[in-house]
Amino acid sequence: MAPPPKPKLEKTLDRGDLASFLRHLADEAQSGALSFPQGPVPLQGMKALKITVKDTGRALRAKVRIKFPKPGEPDARPDGPDGPGGPGGPQGPTAPDTADAGTAGGETAPARPRYTSLKKRMKRDFKDIGASLAAGFDPKPAVVASFLADSRLMTTYRGKGDASYPDYLAALAAFETAAASGEPEAMVQAYRELAARKKQCHARHA
Repeated sequence: MAPPPKPKLEKTLDRGDLASFLRHLADEAQSGALSFPQGPVPLQGMKALKITVKDTGRALRAKVRIKFPKPGEPDARPDGPDGPGGPGGPQGPTAPDTADAGTAGGETAPARPRYTSLKKRMKRDFKDIGASLAAGFDPKPAVVASFLADSRLMTTYRGKGDASYPDYLAALAAFETAAASGEPEAMVQAYRELAARKKQCHARHA
């Protein structure tokens, strides 16, 4: 059954109810679906989940929205048709050889995505991970796996901040360990450290 178009939930909260509201969303997310006025909406296949809370003066106004790909829009996730493992992805059969595809003994090395495309995908996934942690629930394993793989791939590009790669990879390994542990506080701390390393690198090599 197709999800309802642009599912949206709006709710007025007392300030003291915000934490319980977010915990409720986290519990529902663990089950794989969120409750909306139109009925339960599965998170699988979503493009974005947006949670906003505004202070209206007298109370808080919370909004939850889920965005799904439009009909015909490619899925850019790792296991989707436009992801690295899909037929239209950067490693699929139709992808051009875009970076350092040298040959050795007549064998062609696997093509790599363009650096700008790789960074754009990393930025999106890093933002999604941060939004999940801020909402109080674990980020999607597929998004974490995509970000980890892309981060390590990024450090193979020369001249893009080579001196900062070792520190970044160390922070990345710490985040991977924290994500595997399933401990929310550890993940948040490791995410913040990774964000700091990323910011330092961008400041030096922007």
